[in-house]
Amino acid sequence: TRAILSHERWLDILSSRERIALVGESWYEVLDVFPDAEADAIKKAYRELSLLHHPDKNPDQDDSIFKKVQAAYEEAMSSGLDAAARAKIAALRTKVKKWTAGARSSTFITKIDPDELMEMLLEDSCIVLNVSEEEGMLRDADELITFESLNYLKLRLKPEAFQERLDNLREDENRVVTVSWSGGRCGEFCTLLVDIFGFDADQLCQLHGGIQAWEEWTRNPKNAKWVKKLRQHLRPSGS
Repeated sequence: TRAILSHERWLDILSSRERIALVGESWYEVLDVFPDAEADAIKKAYRELSLLHHPDKNPDQDDSIFKKVQAAYEEAMSSGLDAAARAKIAALRTKVKKWTAGARSSTFITKIDPDELMEMLLEDSCIVLNVSEEEGMLRDADELITFESLNYLKLRLKPEAFQERLDNLREDENRVVTVSWSGGRCGEFCTLLVDIFGFDADQLCQLHGGIQAWEEWTRNPKNAKWVKKLRQHLRPSGS
């Protein structure tokens, strides 16, 4: 049964829908509360929005906004974090959001060629991060080395999920080599690490030409001895 509402109530629903559609994806923006809001305030905001947007409560029975409100509430409450911790996460997301909008530096990030990456891998002096959406591996005809995935898009949307890992990488003495299929976005990803997560630009580099360039280099017969060395290094005899 469709709800019968007063004109004023329907205007309230439409106004709230418009606000939620225009704000960001952060739970506190959707619920219209402060990032450090206490649990009671979050619950109150959720109840009020539920009364407006539950499909049983409005004439067109649209549930899209209600689902967004519900997801925001679940995110706010399921983590078990206190108000201070939620505020810290919110502050980090806000910094990343401003960075994405253009508040960033013009940091120079070194580009390395496949032969330089090969040398670093043989010396165990680097960590390779795949910043693209695709899972993948550095390979030639056979698999050579899998690499850790740290999706650039996910990092921008939920930076707190990667905070601990990035802190560990920053404190490590090894270089961080960023790769993607063709090399795109690597420099931008590195700049984000410098501006938001406190990395020194000298610790970061990007693979020129990306995984495509690496695969072409490893398939070249003149580099076969280096490929063999890397296989032996990664899979020593008897292991």
